[in-house]
Amino acid sequence: MKPFPHAIIAVTLLAAGAWGGWAIQSATGKTSTEERSGKPETRSTRHPARPSAPITDSSGSRHTLAALLSFQAAGGRAGDLHDGLGRMDVPALQSLILEQQTALAAEEEGDIAAHRELLNAALAELWSRSGTAAMEWAAGLPEKDQRGTITMGLLDAALADDPVSALPWMKKYQGEFGKGDTESRFFGTAMRASAARSADDVIRIFGEFQGANYANPLHNAGYPEDFDFAKLHAALSKKTDLSDAISAWASRDPEAAWAAITKRDSDAMTGAFQVSTPFTAYLLGVIATDGEISGIQTIMERLSKLPEGQRTIHLHGIDPLGTLSTEGAAALTTKLPGSEKVAYAASVVRASGDSPRSHAVLDTLPRADLIATLQQIRTNERSSPFAPTLTPDKIAALDTAMRDRYQFTAEEMAAVTKIAPQRSDFEPAEIYAPPGK
Repeated sequence: MKPFPHAIIAVTLLAAGAWGGWAIQSATGKTSTEERSGKPETRSTRHPARPSAPITDSSGSRHTLAALLSFQAAGGRAGDLHDGLGRMDVPALQSLILEQQTALAAEEEGDIAAHRELLNAALAELWSRSGTAAMEWAAGLPEKDQRGTITMGLLDAALADDPVSALPWMKKYQGEFGKGDTESRFFGTAMRASAARSADDVIRIFGEFQGANYANPLHNAGYPEDFDFAKLHAALSKKTDLSDAISAWASRDPEAAWAAITKRDSDAMTGAFQVSTPFTAYLLGVIATDGEISGIQTIMERLSKLPEGQRTIHLHGIDPLGTLSTEGAAALTTKLPGSEKVAYAASVVRASGDSPRSHAVLDTLPRADLIATLQQIRTNERSSPFAPTLTPDKIAALDTAMRDRYQFTAEEMAAVTKIAPQRSDFEPAEIYAPPGK
């Protein structure tokens, strides 16, 4: 296929909808089943109508990106790509999917992103139209690579829409192609889709994945108004990372969420990588509703009522991903007692280095605490698995920057550097990022 300029491709994919169906019909000579019969097409997972083979149109034209681009060049109207795909019948969608998969397999550069976007949109449309009949069609494709690519794309759509129906097909796919890097991808997709239904669905889906566990699988999930966060927390808080769920809970019912996270004996979980402490997640939820400074004030008042040792542990890494703004980090620092102030400041400097965020925090410290903070970052004490290991070279550069910024005397600099830089044996855990991030 002759490659088209990238700018035209980008414009086409953003402006392909209201005209997209017309373009596809012009290229194929087909109209949808609904337009021909006057009856809407229906989706059924119980009695699917499975075609015996991929069907092409009688005119011999191909459902290619070229056809869409040609129509756009002729002055097609702006719209949404999915509107155009929605006008195609199932056999035409199948033919389009096969052609785009073939084009992707053959191309090394040029139209790859455009072909992929068109393929994914067509797969999502086919699933929404045919349900598990689409899976049956993909499973019957003769070429293994083609079958794998198309089935995986259908599973992305299916798990996001109906994880219960999709799970048997996911297991079938993994039986043939292995789990590989699809395990975390499918897990997060299914968990988020279940959250849109109920806590019971999330708990059930978690059990179906038999030990799969990745950071924050409910990242960016949406929850219905009657979602039972307490039930979810009781069932899964020691089994998986519920950071985003706790944030959502705190934004809706801060009292109940606080009671639940402080009731736990330990933040340790079995077989799970946690993206933040429950207290960090709670803080982010309160901030979402009350604003950053007010949210910080709320959690500091709550944390002040905890036993000192427990409070220090949570404050030591309360913002491990650097989510708070520069102003928020400085505001938090001012509300901490001395030893906790130093621990938090050190965690910020470890994560942010010589930066405005570190400066804002360090600027709030009394001189003695400033020196103690720079001493602490030279030890192997880590605030969280996200904080980087500071090499001696990085520490030396930081020493120089801090000396110049705060005009340390020779005696003060000697007090800082009397602590020899130490390497930590703890390696940062791998951070899982969900699809789409």
